[in-house]
Amino acid sequence: MPFAVSEINGPILIQESATAYYRVVCTCTKGVTFTWSCEPEDAGTFNPGDKSIIAFSAALVDEDTDIVISVTVTPEVGDAVTRARSVTVRDIIH
Repeated sequence: MPFAVSEINGPILIQESATAYYRVVCTCTKGVTFTWSCEPEDAGTFNPGDKSIIAFSAALVDEDTDIVISVTVTPEVGDAVTRARSVTVRDIIH
């Protein structure tokens, strides 16, 4: 049975060292895994990294930095779906 995954909801601008919340909504609720990542990989951390709603803690940056936050949603049966959101991490410490 096909399932739907929303776009990633959350801010497009976050200050360095700050935490922001991101989420996706999935029509399939059983047997689904969520895998969050960011590019570049050292742009921040996720807590937890395996739920539909996560806290992203941005790393320190030397200048305003564009990153991409992604989530891959994998059902027990069927193809995985990946969503991505462009985010800017703002340098506030000079």
